[in-house]
Amino acid sequence: MNADHINYQQKIAQSTSEEKDQELLTKSENAPKQQINSTSTGINRNSISTNDESQRVNQIPENSMNLLTPIERRERTLTLFVIGVISLLTGIDYAIILPTAWGYINTFMQYHYGGFVMGILLSVFALSGAIAGIILGYLNDIGISLKRLVLFGIMFKIIGNILYFIGINIYIVVISRLIAGIGMGLV
Repeated sequence: MNADHINYQQKIAQSTSEEKDQELLTKSENAPKQQINSTSTGINRNSISTNDESQRVNQIPENSMNLLTPIERRERTLTLFVIGVISLLTGIDYAIILPTAWGYINTFMQYHYGGFVMGILLSVFALSGAIAGIILGYLNDIGISLKRLVLFGIMFKIIGNILYFIGINIYIVVISRLIAGIGMGLV
């Protein structure tokens, strides 16, 4: 498949979506206009204007970044940054910590306990993440700001990963995985 074929397919898809948009526009223009008597039907004129506004909002193009106010742009950028930080910390958990955990275990423990301690590390992380996920979800449902909950969870992930990096003994390593698992409740 070459680039010309892909560009051709994109042009076809774009032209069909433009045709559909034009067809919907002509249908809405040709639709009969009805006069609504708000006193006889009990319909509020505000609800009619709200429907018109929602139809207008639905017609906003997908690439509407230029339509955002500076505050909305900043909030969007900050949200994307926070999502990136959470993804980075989750990637650190899987890409760096799991391969190095075996080295910690071999340093601090005898060889015949290594598998047991590795199981504890993995299960403590998963268990604290599951419990924290339930608690954070409940707190969000009762009205605590999602922004505060995300900052709270990221703080636990960072503290847990720093403690893991210090790794003085095997107990600190296990506790660090427990603390980082609390932050995993965000995911």
